[in-house]
Amino acid sequence: MSSREKKYTILNPSDLLGEDKSIDSHLFRQIKENGQINPITIYKESNQYRVVDGHKRVKVLRELKRTVECREIIINSYTHEVEEEIRLNSERGLTLLEKAKIVSRLIAEKTDTEEITETYLKKLKLPQKKPVLDNLIGVIKLPAKEQLFFNQKNFGEYLLHLIFNLDETNKHSFLSCAVTFNLNHNQGKELLENLIISNKPFHEHIMPWLEKASMEPEKSGYFFGLLKKSLLTVKTETAKQLNEIIQLLPNNLRLSEEDYLKNGLINLTIKAKKKTDINSVIQALEMLMKRQKN
Repeated sequence: MSSREKKYTILNPSDLLGEDKSIDSHLFRQIKENGQINPITIYKESNQYRVVDGHKRVKVLRELKRTVECREIIINSYTHEVEEEIRLNSERGLTLLEKAKIVSRLIAEKTDTEEITETYLKKLKLPQKKPVLDNLIGVIKLPAKEQLFFNQKNFGEYLLHLIFNLDETNKHSFLSCAVTFNLNHNQGKELLENLIISNKPFHEHIMPWLEKASMEPEKSGYFFGLLKKSLLTVKTETAKQLNEIIQLLPNNLRLSEEDYLKNGLINLTIKAKKKTDINSVIQALEMLMKRQKN
């Protein structure tokens, strides 16, 4: 029997092993009203059944104390299980956190990192780059609460890079903010770029609004708006200063805005066609840094 052949069975949720997902309120209401529509995909490992696809539905059915309609398949190896999980979720799409957990499991099974980068990142529709693999491993090492920000589909490589290019303090401050205010990918990207442009420790901007939101969670949207407004003022001032530098640059030099955002103001990268008159650029940067410190 191949992995795609089906054998149907009815089991109790307690008989199934799988990832412990949080309850999806929309899915809970849907299953409570309409029952289970699609079977859970499982395979037998020793004398136990392991879930390949349908972890969230199993969690809901366990909560509702209902039996589970299952489709049993044959799995020949651990990598076979991973490939089947990716295939079954191809239409729905996996979140970045789910992809990171798959990578983590492959590493735990001692799968070669080069194979993960070249084969599995491609299957997961991610760039086949070592830094991307390193950042996915970084996601798994984060506290569980901070991981929630990555539980989104279509999570961009650029934002992932920005987050893991931060020092530890700023990284945890940003993720705590993103989770508290329930930010989506684009909101998180905009906030993080503005925090980087501010060139100050993130907690100086974030903590006052997080404290207010923790005391009045029903007003968290309002407090997030105030945080964005305060950062917009900083961004406008920094943009003026950056424009002053650009005016001092020779025509044969160009600033990369992406590098500016990734590396921060002090570590600004200058893209040069010819390294002429570079001293005037360095002097301009030094003046700006002194002004920032003052």
